[in-house]
Amino acid sequence: DALEPDLFRVLTAESTRGAARYAAARALIALNARQASKSLLMVSQLNGVEFQSLIEPALAAWDYEPAREVWVERLMSRNTQRRGLILSADCLGRVRIRDAVARLVELASSREESPDVRLAAARNAGAISDAGLEYYGATLSSTPAIVDRLCAVGLLSRHTSPRAQQTLLRLAVDSEPSVAAGALEVLLSIDPELVLPLVPQSLESGDANVRWRAADALIALPTPDRVAVLSNLLNDPHPGLRGAVRDASFAHA
Repeated sequence: DALEPDLFRVLTAESTRGAARYAAARALIALNARQASKSLLMVSQLNGVEFQSLIEPALAAWDYEPAREVWVERLMSRNTQRRGLILSADCLGRVRIRDAVARLVELASSREESPDVRLAAARNAGAISDAGLEYYGATLSSTPAIVDRLCAVGLLSRHTSPRAQQTLLRLAVDSEPSVAAGALEVLLSIDPELVLPLVPQSLESGDANVRWRAADALIALPTPDRVAVLSNLLNDPHPGLRGAVRDASFAHA
């Protein structure tokens, strides 16, 4: 901490070379030097996307309010490149700016955007909103495109309404394991009881994440019969899942 003033001078001096400025910014972030937020924001905007990718997530974690305008403006711009859109979406999702939801939903629904932008937009719109995105989730959930269905899961990640649950239950038995596992995870966060009817089918999946979510439901609501089913997973091919079942079995002993 005693070196913060020196790091600040390295960060802001005009003569500092880029690599040293980047290292000073990284050190200040590691030291949680929130008093340097104003200068860090300025440096991030003057030195390109590499500095922005380092600094702006820290400013979001610190909820530095002046940075919000930068993220909103970049997200709204039709000229922002892919990395800038993803970074702005992630930062706005972290600080939960509701004014950004409409634009995030637009990006998530756009077939013209790259999949990583769409997924980031959906994930962060869902992080901000716990209601109101049911229509978009249902619409995207019914298309053959995997990225659409993944976006549907992201949009509904905090929704608990009956309509959202209905969409998530349909996605939880999706043929694409990443979609099914994501939907099962959201349903578990709402109520593990919702997942119990899906456990037999989920345990037959060839994907470890889908089987793991089924195991989580059994672990959350143990009965002798469910523990008996759970014990079969002690022979699962995935070592992480075997370990989780072992630990749960010990806890429930």
